[in-house]
Amino acid sequence: MHNRTERVNYDYKRYNFVRRVERALLAVNMDKKRFTTVLRSLVSSKGRRLSDTSVRAYVYSVKRFKKWLQDSGSKRKLDNANKEDVHSFWTHLQKKNTPPRTISLIFVGLSKYYEYRHRREMVKAIEEIQSRLPSPQPIPHKLSWDSFQKIIEVAKNDGLSDEKLTLLNLLWSEMKVPDILGLWISDIDFKNRCITSSNTKEKYGVTKNAWLALENYVPTEDRGAKKELFKIRSARAVQRMTEDYFGLKGQTPLGLRKCCENDLIEAGRTVRFGYKEDRKSGSEAKQEQDEKPITKRDLSFRTLVQEIENFGEKIHERIPKLKDEGELQSLLEAYLYGAFPKETIIHEYGFRDDIGHRWCDIVIGKDRKFGIEVKLADEKIIKPVRDGQRQIKEFLSKYPKSKGIVVVGDKKSDFERREEYTQKKPRDRSWTIVI
Repeated sequence: MHNRTERVNYDYKRYNFVRRVERALLAVNMDKKRFTTVLRSLVSSKGRRLSDTSVRAYVYSVKRFKKWLQDSGSKRKLDNANKEDVHSFWTHLQKKNTPPRTISLIFVGLSKYYEYRHRREMVKAIEEIQSRLPSPQPIPHKLSWDSFQKIIEVAKNDGLSDEKLTLLNLLWSEMKVPDILGLWISDIDFKNRCITSSNTKEKYGVTKNAWLALENYVPTEDRGAKKELFKIRSARAVQRMTEDYFGLKGQTPLGLRKCCENDLIEAGRTVRFGYKEDRKSGSEAKQEQDEKPITKRDLSFRTLVQEIENFGEKIHERIPKLKDEGELQSLLEAYLYGAFPKETIIHEYGFRDDIGHRWCDIVIGKDRKFGIEVKLADEKIIKPVRDGQRQIKEFLSKYPKSKGIVVVGDKKSDFERREEYTQKKPRDRSWTIVI
């Protein structure tokens, strides 16, 4: 029996994770010291240390196989099991209707264990089983606003509580799940229809249906009170609720937020979030007029410039949150698909010149090609502007009859330098737009 007093002086924060996994793995006869070394050396495919969840999943897989060996009456133990045992275990899992994803996870854990034990023949047997498992169905990454509304209507007809119905409606927004669960009733401005997150201090808009759900859920006498909006505090509970209604569409709370962001590019914020009373002031009516959904237009260089400027006005507030140029490029491509649905849009267009192989971020057009270079500027804007202009010049030298645009997202949100670097008149065959 281990003397627990010997562990008293351990740094709890540093060793808690390792000790918990060690104790669990001792149950499957792993050597404690060797496992500690292995655990610290294991990294994921992305080069990070394996997470607590991943290690627990590996432990569970090994323990489940060990328990099956005992229950099946096999005389062999975990460390001297053979290929026939692995195949019999697979048959057992199939008879129990275990989902293919779960089976795959179990055999990943077993493979890690037998790698640790240097049982190469077992690893090969497991890899053979994994190769025969059905491929997971592709998950759709896009859900339309209309589809979201239909699913919410199904949830309403199921008699879902007002709290859960409100939560589901708020998932179609730019708020993350922790921001939604962390809302206070006082964060909600029912008069001006605006939500200010207690976590991020940012203001968010939500849909008309979400406002109707909020008004139905929050009593009039409680509005403005410093009370938690939701009794549900677990992100896992939100995940399960999302799986119940959006699981067949392959959506998660994060997936719904990304679908909402794509929808905002196509429809505009005022169309989706700008729900107001029937009586509108002149400024409100003008704002709604300015932010109408994208109209489908014929492609010309002038209309392309106008649409990119409109795109900049719609997403300008989001630019400081973008991680890299690729994210801005994807947003612009999605917008252009909506604005010019009949045109061909090529991502990362490749061509050769006298020096070698070159690339242009986006090329749009069937008959006449227009090149677009996308850059992201932080503190200094001059370098991305010049880099984009140089790359567009290379594209234009290859295609003399074409024109090109440099689109620079300004993360600093400096209006003066946006004005300074955005061209007012076309210069030669290229144009620079800072958004």
